[in-house]
Amino acid sequence: MAHCESNVLTQVGCVLLVVSTYGDGEPPEDAVPFWKAVVHGNGLDLRGVRFSVLALGNTTYDQFCKCGRDFDIALERHGAIRIYPRVDCDVDYDAPAKKWFHGVFRVSSRPITPRCRHRVLRPVARLLTVLGRL
Repeated sequence: MAHCESNVLTQVGCVLLVVSTYGDGEPPEDAVPFWKAVVHGNGLDLRGVRFSVLALGNTTYDQFCKCGRDFDIALERHGAIRIYPRVDCDVDYDAPAKKWFHGVFRVSSRPITPRCRHRVLRPVARLLTVLGRL
């Protein structure tokens, strides 16, 4: 998200966000501009874009996974279609994250298009590799 403009979301057919929080539910510093554009912006037309959010946080904070919840609500507000419910993960995220990944790919009825393949599959493959090592 650090080098991403919100308009990239209009150029893909699917968006799988893995979102961490910093402190009490805030987005990580590098993600703030993207978060502001998506969560507080208007005019982002995401009709036809499919999405799901995996939110990472820590239940010791009052605003557990708030950044992920914000993205989830905003994507739907902009017209995107939720293909799998948001999953909120505490610091022990292995099992819920694996369930989210399996669920997202199971319910996805349309294949990932070539134009978004590199933006989705490479990061997901890396994350699945990391999760597989846990």
